[in-house]
Amino acid sequence: MTNFVKNAWYVAGWSTEIDDELRRFTILGDNVVMFRKSDGAVAALEDRCPHRLLPLSKGKRIGDTVQCGYHGLTFDCSGACVRVPGQTNLPKSAYVTSYPIVEKHGIVWIWMGDPDKADAAKVFDMPEFSDPAWAAHHGDALHLKSNYLNVAENLVDPAHVSFVHPTTLGNAASENVPVHVQTEGEAIVAWRWIRDAEPIGFFKAFGGFSGNVDRWHYYYLYTPCTAVIDFGSIETEK
Repeated sequence: MTNFVKNAWYVAGWSTEIDDELRRFTILGDNVVMFRKSDGAVAALEDRCPHRLLPLSKGKRIGDTVQCGYHGLTFDCSGACVRVPGQTNLPKSAYVTSYPIVEKHGIVWIWMGDPDKADAAKVFDMPEFSDPAWAAHHGDALHLKSNYLNVAENLVDPAHVSFVHPTTLGNAASENVPVHVQTEGEAIVAWRWIRDAEPIGFFKAFGGFSGNVDRWHYYYLYTPCTAVIDFGSIETEK
């Protein structure tokens, strides 16, 4: 069983993945149902009716509430039960967890921990997403059958590219170049420069280089699992 850091912001999905329909996501091992409310904001609820444990994502959306498909218990976006068909009493135990959501740069972020500690100002910010000098591309998701720590470690490890990606992101020129590691604010940074070397396959194809290049790798890991990679080349000055 994996122990997760709960009090952190996590990517739930691209903004385009969440619409008016009830959609199920699994985040930190917990199932969450998400949808866009009538005002366009994203609602996120525990995907489990507390009565018979049927996923709410298998129920029905009624306005900005979700009706369970088993006995019709209905929950609002705060997680409170607002209707139990056939009775006026609303049991205190009839509720589901509601998760804080922030939408930024076309990304939906979710907080799975203590809601009182959810500070929207601490959502990871990457200015290039809104900088007109940059073009942002939202790629597809990758399903990796691995503990997330293996992936986090991979994304702060420039040394592997010489051997794992020898025709695209690395080549033999970088095999013996040391990797430096430091902390920079909240980030763990691993970096190195490969000087006066043949460009890698990716930059041969798209960089238009005619001679040797100086190549840099900067890998930033913001724990628990947000990674930024700055990877590029410039022609070597003679």
